[in-house]
Amino acid sequence: MAKLGEHAVVLGASMAGLVAARALAEFFETVTVVERDALSDTADHRRGVPQGRQIHGLLLRGAQALERIAAVLSEMLAGLTRGLDNDALHQLQERIGAALVDLNAMGAEAERERAAHLSSGPYTGPLRRTILRLRHDLVMIGRATVTPLPPDLRSRLAAPLASVSAAIVNYLKETAVALRTGAGSAPARPVEAALQAYSAEVAALRSEGLTRSLPGDAAERFFAVGFSLEQIRQNLKDLDRCAAEWPRKAGKPDPRENIPLTPR
Repeated sequence: MAKLGEHAVVLGASMAGLVAARALAEFFETVTVVERDALSDTADHRRGVPQGRQIHGLLLRGAQALERIAAVLSEMLAGLTRGLDNDALHQLQERIGAALVDLNAMGAEAERERAAHLSSGPYTGPLRRTILRLRHDLVMIGRATVTPLPPDLRSRLAAPLASVSAAIVNYLKETAVALRTGAGSAPARPVEAALQAYSAEVAALRSEGLTRSLPGDAAERFFAVGFSLEQIRQNLKDLDRCAAEWPRKAGKPDPRENIPLTPR
């Protein structure tokens, strides 16, 4: 193949730069790639490619939001049987808000990079929307847990609610770890079992007629809790899919068995 010259210079060792250098090597005796960063022998981030860290930063912000949602959910569900620590809740809610602001800002930047073909990471919308819906679930539960349940319901539902809280909180924390490490989705079976046990106890209370004499506001809050937990169940199913898919789309295998949440 005819040579076009002795020496070609390519500025930047990005994927485009390296491909250009490979193509030029067919036509020039020497090809020099000029790059400001020291290139590693292994896959690593470089200062000259800041968008390369966006996916990992997004997953970190998502993990932080999930951990803070878990802390608020635990306090709120405990409030049904012992009352709320409003000062602690206010601080936790503010931290969730800050994490969501960071998450959305980083997600928007990632999508701009994708649109400009500067990044090939997975679409960030499903994960961001799922975490935002979980935040909305907290708002609904917060309205239902302003005051504790009546004593007769409280004594029957304390244990099932504690199990639901522990299972969901543990699932959210494990999913946060999975997002940080790329390990895939967390086992969801304990969440499903706890929600089924709570639903069974609620059904028993209703069959015994213990909910018929509730004042209007107490009855509204009682059934609102069940509705909110069902919404959380649905949103955890979406989170389960996001956590399972993201490691693969980001180039990481999912070594953990994915046990999906099933509807009642």
